[in-house]
Amino acid sequence: GNQIYLYEGMVPAVARRVFDTIKALDKTGKLIVSFAPLPETAIKTRFSRLADGMDIDRNDQIYEMNSLYYQVRKYTPAGELIKSFGNPDVRYTVETGERPSLLNGPFCLDNGIVIIQRENFLDIYDNEGNLTVSGIPCDYKIIHAQGNAIYLEAWEDAGTQGKGVNPKIIRYH
Repeated sequence: GNQIYLYEGMVPAVARRVFDTIKALDKTGKLIVSFAPLPETAIKTRFSRLADGMDIDRNDQIYEMNSLYYQVRKYTPAGELIKSFGNPDVRYTVETGERPSLLNGPFCLDNGIVIIQRENFLDIYDNEGNLTVSGIPCDYKIIHAQGNAIYLEAWEDAGTQGKGVNPKIIRYH
């Protein structure tokens, strides 16, 4: 529509505090609304990672997930929380000190599918948050979703990543 959505999920090293991760702006850059507060669990984690954590489906519903905390939150375009969901078998507790699973997503497809990538596995939900398939092996990182296709980044050799060698981009439809 006429709004621009920005996502910011990284916790600043200096000021570890809760902040809204999604900001909706009008075409002039004026803030309309901010929402999707960073989960306190992510703030307590002594581990950081750069990753996107928002996608918008064909019905303009917004899906958000912090890359360290497996809880997908679904919002209206106005920032009203519709529901939260996640894989009940994937838990991370700050108290144990274990490293959280690296999460990637959410990725929304036009056919009503929402994909979450955790480490080398995919979890697939319908757009209502119902887990339909869990633990599909996937060795490549999802980098984009559009229409009913996902795009994966495939390095020929893990040692070439970041050394001026381009990855292959694989499209699955």
